[in-house]
Amino acid sequence: MYHLVRHLLLSNYNRDLARIFGMGLFAILLNLSLINYNSISDESEKEPEQSQQANQSLYNESQYKGLIRALDDPSPAVRAIAINNLAELNYEPALPKIVGFIEAENIYTKTAATNAVTVMNQLTPEVASLIIENLSNKDSRIRYSSAQALSQYKNLNDKQIPQIIELLSDEDYKTRMAAVIIIKNNAEVSAKQIPQILELMKNENPEVRAASVSALGELGTSGQKNINKILPLLSDADPNVRTNATLAIGDFGASAAGHANDVEKLVNDPSIFVSTAAIKSLGKIGDINKEQILLIINSLKNKNKATKGAAIQALANISTVNKEVIDLIALELRDPETDVKIVALYSLGEIGPAAQHKSSEIALLLKNPDPNVRLAALNALSKMGDSGISEAPQIAELLQDPDQDVSLAAIRTMRGMGDTLGDYTDIFIEILKSNNDIARIKASIALGMAGEITQAQISQIVELLVSNNIKLRGIAASTLGRLGEHAKPALPRLEELLIDDNPVIQSSALKALGKMGPNATGQIENIILLLNNPDRDVRADAAYALGEIDSLNEVQLSKLASLLNEEDIKVRYTTAVAIGQIGAPAEKYAPQVAVLLNDPDELVSTSAATALATLAPDDTNQAANLGSYIQELSSDQQANRVKIVAGLETLGVMGNTANEQGPTVAALLLGPNNIVRSSSARTLLSMAPVDSKSVLLILASTYEHPVDTKELRLLAHQVAEGGEESEILISWLGNSEKKTASKEDIENSSLTLNVLMDSWEITKSNKEMTDDLILAITEVSKNGNWDKDDLETLKKAQDGLNSNGFTDQADIVNSKIKELGG
Repeated sequence: MYHLVRHLLLSNYNRDLARIFGMGLFAILLNLSLINYNSISDESEKEPEQSQQANQSLYNESQYKGLIRALDDPSPAVRAIAINNLAELNYEPALPKIVGFIEAENIYTKTAATNAVTVMNQLTPEVASLIIENLSNKDSRIRYSSAQALSQYKNLNDKQIPQIIELLSDEDYKTRMAAVIIIKNNAEVSAKQIPQILELMKNENPEVRAASVSALGELGTSGQKNINKILPLLSDADPNVRTNATLAIGDFGASAAGHANDVEKLVNDPSIFVSTAAIKSLGKIGDINKEQILLIINSLKNKNKATKGAAIQALANISTVNKEVIDLIALELRDPETDVKIVALYSLGEIGPAAQHKSSEIALLLKNPDPNVRLAALNALSKMGDSGISEAPQIAELLQDPDQDVSLAAIRTMRGMGDTLGDYTDIFIEILKSNNDIARIKASIALGMAGEITQAQISQIVELLVSNNIKLRGIAASTLGRLGEHAKPALPRLEELLIDDNPVIQSSALKALGKMGPNATGQIENIILLLNNPDRDVRADAAYALGEIDSLNEVQLSKLASLLNEEDIKVRYTTAVAIGQIGAPAEKYAPQVAVLLNDPDELVSTSAATALATLAPDDTNQAANLGSYIQELSSDQQANRVKIVAGLETLGVMGNTANEQGPTVAALLLGPNNIVRSSSARTLLSMAPVDSKSVLLILASTYEHPVDTKELRLLAHQVAEGGEESEILISWLGNSEKKTASKEDIENSSLTLNVLMDSWEITKSNKEMTDDLILAITEVSKNGNWDKDDLETLKKAQDGLNSNGFTDQADIVNSKIKELGG
């Protein structure tokens, strides 16, 4: 039960879920209307000292063009992932080419293109017609992807629906399921095919019968007219057929009330799937008698999770027409069995405001010793409207609950109360003083949302800064920062703490002022004085606070920057971080920060690398410094990975300004560390376009890491400068599937051969890459469109082959030279 409750109460599910026919328990669980319980923002999960960086898009117009070029890659797998990426980016200029792949022969590109037009919301009648043609493909994967795409389309015509009806007898379950959804979304035209559906309901294959009766259930009034044809299937020998027939009757809702007794008989079916479907269908019918309601309530006690879930859903459906049901469910709150309490609470929560007269009974369970009961009670109260709010004091107490899920749920419930948060400020402050780290963080966040608080309450928070407990000091500083403008009354007391004799207290005050940001601008001069404090922690915290406040004038900046030369590691580190936080106004100190790239301490050097991203994002000299920094570290990727990644991330922020460092970054892809390699790829995307040497190094890495070939080849397309020369290299090298010269190679044979020969030096270090290059040179030489003006190019190729020991291939080139009279 533990996992069911956590799953129900803490997950965020789409309510439009798949139907049940032939899937078993997984499908039944998916059919439950699960609570849409949004998680708390990421901020609440982090310690007070942590900060978040905004995500930046890696894609620019150059990279989009690279993805377009990748659509012509020799590898179908590369073309497929290029299609997927373009679809996720919704890049409409690529649409004509993507649509063309729907008619491709290769399964990867065909299915990728079919999915792409769905993702891009481009299912036009013309595109739908192309996809329908693939429904008769022999490959089940293609049929499924086509059906799945069409399940999002609602404009099929009379001539197209018969092909969908045929899918109800497809060998693949997922395709049959998609066909049912297509029929539902095109109910009006599908209703004309009811005779064919009824015929399939007699099919000897139970899977076909199950799919067909599900389709009939989706046709609303037209399907309901044939309900008598469904009734025999309620006693079918196959449990999947009985399940789907039962659900189909439920789909007709109140209009099937006359057949509730037929459904009721299946509540005790030996198949758990059938009995669960019967409970669910009774709930959807809604207009059922008291005995049938009691039958569902008794199902709450069933040990099967799917049965309980179906009962909850059913009771929530019928409660709006039968208030007595709510009282019956509430009786289950007193059951000695924990599981029964939980499902009853969940059911009352689903019913919502209509059950608010039971909120006081629900609130009693907030003190239950079982955290799952407390969690379920919180969920229910969060949906009770004003009555739920009346239980706010008890909910607030759960902020310090020892169970993290409960404390998270409590803060979310309190958030939902809006302005009432301010009424519980004293409770939150008391929680700040507790021993529960998680609860303290949640209470701190709640205080930040509470709005105005009194001077006395502010004073209580400030006094935590002088606590002997380091965690209390940290949470107090963060809380003052979250209070923003409302924390300004604390400034006089914080100013007093800055000159305290105890350096620990001074540091706490500095952290609080830093967290207050621009609201503490008036304290900058007082903080500057502490940059010369004899205690290194005070100096470090003063520097860091100045970076967070970020309103320094030129003189103040100069005093801060002087600490970059400090002997103490912590001070150098926090100063570099602070100057990085200030960014452009401190640009003149970029050279001093760059010196710290060579600092022996890893924290200092990485903070320097990160700071340069904001100080000098357009400075090619600093990009060169970072390139040298990375190159020196690259001999041992494992030991230096943190420093390397910091440098790479900064180059990524600099973007195309740093593209001359492309070869240095691309060379890291040849190395063994996955973290470094992943960071290198991201950086190259940000720096794009890059030169051909960088592209060749990317291609070379495919031989070192063949499992990543398709991703690396795609990367090469994306970051290349564009034009024919880069695509020649990518088409032939990098574990390419190309083995013969293309039409383009033959038409532009001189250019192709020259580009290939120019890549010779880089390919020498890898035998497999050299082999691919030799194959390319040989094929182009043998099949190229040559004339006497090309003799110099051919002789260059011949000399290169001979000098490197490839005499057989050199002879092939020589024969071409002789044909031209050379």
